[in-house]
Amino acid sequence: MILTARLPEQDLAFFDGLRRIHFPPGRNHVTAHLTVFYRVSDWHLSTIHQLLEVVASSHSPMQASTTGIWHLGSGVAFTLDSPELERIRGVLREKFEPWLSPEDKQGWRPHITIQNGADRARVAASYAAVTAAFQPRLLSITGLDLWTYRGGPWRAEGSFAFSDNDHLGTVGST
Repeated sequence: MILTARLPEQDLAFFDGLRRIHFPPGRNHVTAHLTVFYRVSDWHLSTIHQLLEVVASSHSPMQASTTGIWHLGSGVAFTLDSPELERIRGVLREKFEPWLSPEDKQGWRPHITIQNGADRARVAASYAAVTAAFQPRLLSITGLDLWTYRGGPWRAEGSFAFSDNDHLGTVGST
């Protein structure tokens, strides 16, 4: 399963447009997204749902900002900064520790990928074009979404909206 931060469609529209331009067409099965965890075991789905409900109810919507362009080798991504989302991920990482992939146990570099699996020449051209046009953007993060990956489009497993109220508590104390 994959955990993503939920961004409003109007914030994702810009990145989806770039994915349509730069992503290899046969590989572009999902919309733009901000991955929080790449692989969480689905063996503990009810526990994961409970933890995500607690997190969502104890946090208000937050913001992220684009900070630059990241050359991924076989693709291009926008790097992001969101201290509050990073804090939430840190707490979830501790709680999910036994169920995480080695990749998710390492450091996290928040980003939105607009190209992946492309050849070197195409990546170089995309990186140059996107870098030249880069302007910082402010994005809203309104919740967390859990997905199942089965080799193509993702299947929704749960949606957890952040509370519109002030913080009711901290996830670290639950």
